[in-house]
Amino acid sequence: MEPLRVEFDLTGEAILSGFPLHLDALVAYAVTEEALQEGRADDTPIRQVANDLPLARIERDEGWVWAASALERTEVLQHGIRGWIRTTDIDQMARDAGGILNLQGTPPYKPFQHVLSTGSGHFRNYKIHTPTQQIVRMTAWCIGDEEQLYDLLSPESGFVKSIGKMRRNGHGRILEMRIIPDPEAETRWTRRILPWKAPGTVPIEAVTHPPYWDITQRQMAWVDPAIF
Repeated sequence: MEPLRVEFDLTGEAILSGFPLHLDALVAYAVTEEALQEGRADDTPIRQVANDLPLARIERDEGWVWAASALERTEVLQHGIRGWIRTTDIDQMARDAGGILNLQGTPPYKPFQHVLSTGSGHFRNYKIHTPTQQIVRMTAWCIGDEEQLYDLLSPESGFVKSIGKMRRNGHGRILEMRIIPDPEAETRWTRRILPWKAPGTVPIEAVTHPPYWDITQRQMAWVDPAIF
């Protein structure tokens, strides 16, 4: 294991959430996808596939984390807004569904049995404004195995192709990925959510290791506000 800097060059707008995206989350996802494709996850619970990552594991009395920082936006060109609008034409939907929906029905009717609602459910109307960023590069620091990390995270591997939300629409696509030995990573990997207090951090309730989406694993943690 060696101190490394990982850089992702992005093309196009990226849509990021308000929460930090950790490098070990990307690595865990890639490890899981690789195991699924190779059939190595058939006899293993899916959440245990990524128990072993090519990253150093740091343990203290308060808990443990992978030695991998959150991704930081190191080059941002501009900010913008992307609008998303959908309106549902109920009359056209009824015509298209002719012969499929029994709009006549047989009494007694159940409440709302033949109502198509645009206020909720699959057919709801919406108007959403999503903030975007024209990000050139995102950077993270870690202590890990350079060769294994490159095999998992490079766009050529096919496991991690984009960063951020709405990726299927082309947002946040990774153009190039580099891994560079960097002595600063010995300390900069701590720019992440930690289960112990560190200088410059504030308390937060959060998940400290993958899977970060599992809110049942939230605990008292500490984070530098600068990574948000």
